[in-house]
Amino acid sequence: MIDRVKPRWASHGFSWWSVFRKDDDLMIGAATLQPLAAQTGAVPEIGWRLRRDCWGKGYATEAAERIVLFAKELGIPEVVAVANPGNIASIAVMKRLGMQYRGIETHYNAPCAVYQANLRLETVQEAAAPLSQAGEGH
Repeated sequence: MIDRVKPRWASHGFSWWSVFRKDDDLMIGAATLQPLAAQTGAVPEIGWRLRRDCWGKGYATEAAERIVLFAKELGIPEVVAVANPGNIASIAVMKRLGMQYRGIETHYNAPCAVYQANLRLETVQEAAAPLSQAGEGH
């Protein structure tokens, strides 16, 4: 995986990050800002993958908020997120970010629920505001 990610960092200035829990520094997953389906030139996608025992604790939302802030700092005007249509938890994260449902599309050779956010819209700014003001998360 590292060999796939390093060139993306070099060419785009962003890709996958490791996600660590603050209270014990345990690596609990990874999160990304990358061109959708890793296709150069595609709209940037935000995403996350967490250990199963870390689901439902707010870590995905916190990681996604941080990625949205980073994308805004880079001047990226729009991001998308994709999930299996049955992945209610990830779709809930997308909705908490203020992302809007775009439809079912095929990405990664599978049907995906696609949500999008115009990073200039206030809903996404409001979703990320608590982190940018407090500077701390979970």
